[in-house]
Amino acid sequence: MADRVIVAGVHRANIRVESMTVRQMCGRAGRPKIVDGKVALSRGDAYVLLPEAEFNALREEYGRVEPVVSRLNGVRPLAFHVVSEIVQGRVVDSSSFADWHSRSLAHAQGQTLERSQIEDVFSALVRLKAIETSDDGETFVATKLGKLAYAMYFSPWQVCGWFLNFMRLFKDKHKVDGVSVSWALCNTREYAEGMSGAGDSAEHVTAFRSACTKKGLRIEKSPAVVGTAYRALMDGKRLPGLEGVQGQLLADIDRVTTTLALMEKMCAPSWSYGRWSDLGAMIRYGLPPAMASLTRLDGVGGKRARILWSCGVRSPKELLSRPELHDKLRGQIGAKVFDTILRSARGS
Repeated sequence: MADRVIVAGVHRANIRVESMTVRQMCGRAGRPKIVDGKVALSRGDAYVLLPEAEFNALREEYGRVEPVVSRLNGVRPLAFHVVSEIVQGRVVDSSSFADWHSRSLAHAQGQTLERSQIEDVFSALVRLKAIETSDDGETFVATKLGKLAYAMYFSPWQVCGWFLNFMRLFKDKHKVDGVSVSWALCNTREYAEGMSGAGDSAEHVTAFRSACTKKGLRIEKSPAVVGTAYRALMDGKRLPGLEGVQGQLLADIDRVTTTLALMEKMCAPSWSYGRWSDLGAMIRYGLPPAMASLTRLDGVGGKRARILWSCGVRSPKELLSRPELHDKLRGQIGAKVFDTILRSARGS
């Protein structure tokens, strides 16, 4: 572990991080170490960076020591954690659910788990199509969506929301553009709660909701904040007040698009979309769909995709068919990197 920890702020997206979470981060400093096969105690220091305007109030808030109390005993946290146990076959019915809970911090702190709570969790996961009854009709097994939520460490509500949203887009033959994709990515229960306002970008949120309405896609204000952030990223824009949200979306985009690609392969091959890596490039680099396809080549990100495009290259095949451009591109991109790109184009 580190001797020194620096926590660079107390906000994730535009949501305040709980003081206990910050304390856990600070606790990484100075933990016991193994030296010559023996446990050696050590000391460390931690620093938390706070905004100047709220410094005194936040210093008092984050300086208080709070008791550690489990929050497991709600339907959503229980469902999020138990789905992995169902995937691995350790929880299959009410009895094994209760046995799993008996080893939790919540149980140790005297938080009992009623049978009705267990039934509520199973019912919720069945509605989300994360689990289903097995052939014997008495136990539960994970579905492909449940396994996907577990494997990618997403909430079942998030995975189910994406599945239903993209299913609607492809089934109803909506035009898959920036607005509809942003709607499908944000219109989930995970984003329906806990998001604060958009600040200086409130007008952008209103405009995004209006664009969704014109397409017949209903969206509430809270998830629309996330949708607005996605939509702006596709245009290469950073919006005031939403920088934190956009930063978090960019940090997660590879995991999101991998989840969607697996979802199509495992659960919905009828979508026949397959361009999830291009979608990731559109969001990460602010590229239009046609240009995003160039990022499939090794060594090509947003900047190099724009260089290729400006020189008239529209596809890997076109790069191979226009050798007269190669010397120019070597000069702009660099000979070594360009040769890597060219080899990738030959193998694509």
